[in-house]
Amino acid sequence: MKKSNFDSYLEQQKQDPEFAARFEHAGEAWDVALQITDLRRQAGLSQKELAKLLKTSQQQISRLESPGYEGHSLSMLRRV
Repeated sequence: MKKSNFDSYLEQQKQDPEFAARFEHAGEAWDVALQITDLRRQAGLSQKELAKLLKTSQQQISRLESPGYEGHSLSMLRRV
């Protein structure tokens, strides 16, 4: 299969160690967000219900489930 222009560009950018590190970090953030969302849904809970159980706000749960959010604290992740 022929590589797209984007795939070629991304491959080229990953040669830069700083870019590669940022790219990997972004992937980890996606993984955390998707895992939290999946686990909440498997438990049959809404964001509001999970927030109530954890004594936090629905907005905080929404932030935790957002791949762009970088404010995860270890204590909050343990509670989830």
